[in-house]
Amino acid sequence: MKVGDLVEYTRDIPTSFAEFQRKLKKNDIGLITDELANGTTVRVKWFKNDNEFWMGKNHLEVVSGRKETESS
Repeated sequence: MKVGDLVEYTRDIPTSFAEFQRKLKKNDIGLITDELANGTTVRVKWFKNDNEFWMGKNHLEVVSGRKETESS
């Protein structure tokens, strides 16, 4: 994961108060805008509600291309 990557939130239930307060839900998409020097925390700008905040990489997955669905 690096600055400029699109990421998807992968948890069914938010794990922190910040994630809960900002109403993150599974499959929400955001853009990494900054990364701490330690490499474990990134700043994500979420497209759904235009929030931007710091969070760990544990519950994020880099979005890479189109996903297959039952209808496609």
